[in-house]
Amino acid sequence: MLLGVVAIMVLAISYFILPSLGAMHHQRDQTNAEVLAQASAALIGYAASYRDKHPEQTFGYLPCPDTDNDGVTEPSCGKQGETMIGRLPYSTLGLPELRTADGECLWYVLSASHKNNPKATPLNWDTRGLIRVQDNDGTPLIDPSDTNGGAAAVILSPGTPLAGQKRQAGTQRCGGDASNDLANYLEGNPGGGYTEANTGALTIVTGKANSLTNNDRAAWISARALFTPIAARSDLLGTLLTQLRSCLDFTTASNVPTTTADSRTDVGAKTVAGPGGIEEVMGSKRRNCTLEPPAKETWSHWKDHFRYAICNDPSSTCLQVNSVACSGALLFGGRAASGNPRTAAEKDSLSSYFDEGNVL
Repeated sequence: MLLGVVAIMVLAISYFILPSLGAMHHQRDQTNAEVLAQASAALIGYAASYRDKHPEQTFGYLPCPDTDNDGVTEPSCGKQGETMIGRLPYSTLGLPELRTADGECLWYVLSASHKNNPKATPLNWDTRGLIRVQDNDGTPLIDPSDTNGGAAAVILSPGTPLAGQKRQAGTQRCGGDASNDLANYLEGNPGGGYTEANTGALTIVTGKANSLTNNDRAAWISARALFTPIAARSDLLGTLLTQLRSCLDFTTASNVPTTTADSRTDVGAKTVAGPGGIEEVMGSKRRNCTLEPPAKETWSHWKDHFRYAICNDPSSTCLQVNSVACSGALLFGGRAASGNPRTAAEKDSLSSYFDEGNVL
């Protein structure tokens, strides 16, 4: 009889404990999801307003990670082409000291393609991130070759220390010593551990909260998502269009050189100057026209989207722009209709930038 009573008590205790544990895990996941979402939104906002705070630069750059645990971005991070890992620079992003459900500060992986120093060029809505994310089973969640263009950044929420991990309290707001030994916080690299600087495509593995081998949780910002608010800005190109028009006005087809492959293309009754041709016209002795900052910087990132169409007969109006007849037109190929970053093959095809009849 006594054994029966004990058995009933064990069952009763299990009945109350198991739902409680489930609720605790759910609450931890919810807390972590909320802080990861805050961090993601702040990073997207930083990129979308980058030129507002750096007037002679372009939109889309993300801050370097924090490597000394003070919440502030570092002035530069690694070499050009290196994807970097460090703490989330929450103070730079205007955030409070975000903490996970386990009391940890967030970590941050920044693709070399989008970091603000040293910068990669060009950076526009066709730039793909160099980070892939997969789950514990190896299922890809985002990849540089997919339609979203890979991850421009990943925010990591480390769980409680696992076997072999030692975390020091440190003197800064976030724990850890000056070396920030990544192996004591992050587990999810199938290559055998993360390093601060990484070349080529980097794989991040997101784990599970109750895992004994990888309890890192991840949120990522795709290259597509990063540029969606930027694409909506009316001042995306700043003064570039005005300066280009001033430089190219009254150019005739005979003034467009054939020096490089993208200098010019003959299309019916018109000549179409590519980026190389536009630059050569502006730099010719006849023009000697120089773009002023920040238009010069903007051009370096967006020039592959531009073409200049000119009637072969200077006295004719072979072009129609918004129902207005003209002899020349500066054309800007917008974002792909899908909103996805263009593939390498699409970048080589004018039809992915311009409608039939304009430059084709």
